[in-house]
Amino acid sequence: MRSGIRLFNKALSNLPFELHPDETPRDWSKPINRVDEAAYHHDLCYAKNPDTRTRNEVCDREMLRELAQITNPTLRERMERGLVGSMIKAKANLGLGLKKPRKKVSGLIS
Repeated sequence: MRSGIRLFNKALSNLPFELHPDETPRDWSKPINRVDEAAYHHDLCYAKNPDTRTRNEVCDREMLRELAQITNPTLRERMERGLVGSMIKAKANLGLGLKKPRKKVSGLIS
């Protein structure tokens, strides 16, 4: 399972970069609605924070907050928010991308 997570993260990291060097979206990649705008901010946060812990604890949580603050969502935004929000919540709740701390074993003869 660990290799699958690494493969997934590597695939995400190798997607075509959708931003100009000044961090504005390219013409073909401009956000089309508020959920897409939240995803854009999420991408910027990931680009600025290469460490997994910050990405999971800060970027993902901030995206969930932005999604929750969308008022009067269109039908498409409701569907996208539900799908994306569920995936980010599942990732956060399952701790995907975070290494589990090793448990100290005491009482063993060394």
